[in-house]
Amino acid sequence: MGTDVIVPGYLLENLFSLLDYLDRLARRDDMNSRLADYSPRFETDTAIWDLKMKIMQLRSHIVETYLLTVDCVTVNERQNLMSWVADGYSVYENPYSLHDDKGNPMDFINGCRVGADMAVNHESYFEGLHLVFEDDCHEDDLPF
Repeated sequence: MGTDVIVPGYLLENLFSLLDYLDRLARRDDMNSRLADYSPRFETDTAIWDLKMKIMQLRSHIVETYLLTVDCVTVNERQNLMSWVADGYSVYENPYSLHDDKGNPMDFINGCRVGADMAVNHESYFEGLHLVFEDDCHEDDLPF
């Protein structure tokens, strides 16, 4: 995934807008509690709803920017990605919980590609490993 991506200005503006909103939310003055019709539950629910809406607006931009970093995305991979994101998952995680050489989770499309390859060519991924199965264990090998 060594592709350079130029992040559009509007995406950065939306991210900074979201960060400003969260900062204002954290620093706001809760003196409204002295008013007769004040409802902290309503105010909290409204703030959470606003935050969810801002995140949903950014989600499509994040997906499109992510797709610029992956080579040769098929229609099926794109549809699976959209379904994955719609279910609330990140583009930077995969359904197989696969990790790269550095221990970081693989992104969705590359994780799915590796997962599909592992299903077909599983011998090449476990070459040189001695896997112990229950049938291979003998009572003589017990350490006690």
